[in-house]
Amino acid sequence: GARTTARVGAQRALALVEARSAGLADVEPLLLEELARLARRPPWDEGGLALAWTGAALHRGGAVFAGPSSRAWRARGAAILTTCAARQVLSDGVHVERSPVTHALLLEALLVALETSRSLAEAPPRGVAVAAARLAAVLPALCLPDGEPVRARDGAPGEALPCASLTAWAAAQPEAPVPLGSARARRFPAAGLAILTSTDRRSAATLWAAPSCPSDGPGGGHADALATEVVLDGVRVIASAGTPRSGGRTGRERERTPGAFAGLRVDGVATADVAEAAGAGARGWARRLEVRAEDAGAFAEAYAGGLPGAARRVVLRRVVRLGNGPCVAFVDEATGGGEHDLSYAWPLLPGLSARLEGDGASIVGLGRTFAFAAPGLALSIEDGLYARGPGVGERREVLVSHARRAVPTRVVHAIAPGPGPLRVTATPVPGGELRIEVEGAFGRSVGFVPAGRRP
Repeated sequence: GARTTARVGAQRALALVEARSAGLADVEPLLLEELARLARRPPWDEGGLALAWTGAALHRGGAVFAGPSSRAWRARGAAILTTCAARQVLSDGVHVERSPVTHALLLEALLVALETSRSLAEAPPRGVAVAAARLAAVLPALCLPDGEPVRARDGAPGEALPCASLTAWAAAQPEAPVPLGSARARRFPAAGLAILTSTDRRSAATLWAAPSCPSDGPGGGHADALATEVVLDGVRVIASAGTPRSGGRTGRERERTPGAFAGLRVDGVATADVAEAAGAGARGWARRLEVRAEDAGAFAEAYAGGLPGAARRVVLRRVVRLGNGPCVAFVDEATGGGEHDLSYAWPLLPGLSARLEGDGASIVGLGRTFAFAAPGLALSIEDGLYARGPGVGERREVLVSHARRAVPTRVVHAIAPGPGPLRVTATPVPGGELRIEVEGAFGRSVGFVPAGRRP
């Protein structure tokens, strides 16, 4: 799209700057032409990374030439970067698009500007050093125990520099980031993201409760409210797709709906339905994200609703509990009345395959076995896509559990290492809590989470 083209032009200009610095003088006319074009038409209407990288290119390109045009380019680039630093970093340090890939790419653009300012022995553009430090402090916290970042929304592996490289680069700056430290239950309230981590740091689960997309890009809506990922003993068993960009409107929408990530549908419609997002703006809401850690495990909960059609009065609640063992239990509640079709997608990492067994499935591959439980639900296996890199999609399996239920209703799932069977229950107990019990080859895990309340 136009946004990608604008960003590529800015990155090309930065590459030409490096080529000129390496002694390739014949690239100079092309560089001057590219910088003049960027200065004439910065992508203010597009915003996002396209604008940030344009600012970085003008700021750095203007520093390698002398004269009034170069000074104007550098000043314009600095002004653009100041705007991006203020608008594109949420109060909790996560990028406004809630994509770890976009997060890393903005950090890279800001670090380029900081290096440019340091080479000129001048102050960096206003707000850039602080924004870069906040992005860099958060980035390691977005990585799960398999060593890879949370996968959410736009982006694919290889688009951004590795987290470790960016973190080391940021640490070399005068205003180095202060790491967030470790936490077993971390909440990023502005981004709407919760990350739960086991005591041995080898397992994790996530939960999203965020708007479908930034207000300036409703066509990029993702129906991923209440989506989750799961890492067990270092293996990302339930894995979001990223963006393989499979081509065409049909392929693009497929990347934005349950199946690309572990989300849910009511009457065939997901929260922030993509058809609505591509037209009059994304529908749906997600809110009230809470987390808590205790000796027996950690949990996160959130609510979502605003679905169109017959499900417009349905409110959804998802609880994700990571128990010692490890195991992950999911409690999904729907309220609002009527009878509805409920469907839950569980996309597997490529290399894993599922075999249906009674009220659950056995997941095997990569030298491992995992048990999956979906009591009282019908199960099927569908094809899905997974981004291996920009424009590179790999086939993978998606477990789908579904039922038609009268609402209010409660649905439970669980996943754990080892062979089945796996048993999971969520039982109301006095005091306004649910007792969640998971039992399987891994052992037994019991924990308590709050009962549902108004969102």
